[in-house]
Amino acid sequence: MGAKKAMEKGQMDRVVLGTDTPAGTGVTPSGMLRTLGLISPLGGIPPETAICLATGNVARAHHLDSGFIQPGKPADLVIMGRIQGCQARDELGVLTIGDLLGISMVLIDGKIVIRERSFQTPPPEKKAVIEKE
Repeated sequence: MGAKKAMEKGQMDRVVLGTDTPAGTGVTPSGMLRTLGLISPLGGIPPETAICLATGNVARAHHLDSGFIQPGKPADLVIMGRIQGCQARDELGVLTIGDLLGISMVLIDGKIVIRERSFQTPPPEKKAVIEKE
């Protein structure tokens, strides 16, 4: 696998993760989550590294002003967690065993666009909580 070879050479900054959707069969809503859940257990890529390959590395490769949680960057966030009934102990463990993360909340431009949960993933074990609006 290319990502494993890049990891061995210390060149993970050259690897990006993505899907080929939309394709002729349409959009796969959980395509990126499934990709993350495959590259970790099958490719031996640590889950936190896999997430960076799908966010920050993609942003750098395409010269996007996103992909990082930093002051001044767009506040587009997906809050995810263990799904109900998952065997993993924590969120990174979910990807390590190849399960999906459950989307609990989505923010775009700092505004909540999905408040309760996404119906594109299994229900998360815990819901995101808004402390103060």
